[in-house]
Amino acid sequence: MNRVSYAYSYPRLELEQVFKIKRAKSLVEAARFIEYCFAPGHTSEPFVQLVEIRESQGKTSYTVVAEWIPRYRVWLSPLKAAGFEPARY
Repeated sequence: MNRVSYAYSYPRLELEQVFKIKRAKSLVEAARFIEYCFAPGHTSEPFVQLVEIRESQGKTSYTVVAEWIPRYRVWLSPLKAAGFEPARY
């Protein structure tokens, strides 16, 4: 059985160091939670990562789905945030 949950993390932390979003049942709800909690002026974090956690047969995998930039109120793909694609704000 595959279980999917969502969490947030910061780029400076290891990927396994995540903070679960308990109320988010979908990717959209998790994104809204992050946009609300990490609004400009309410956080000093430059980036916040949206992480998808999949648990299947005793194995847990973590995937960074997107990165939120509070200063510009924009979502970036992980490849753009890592510098592999040009970023457009």
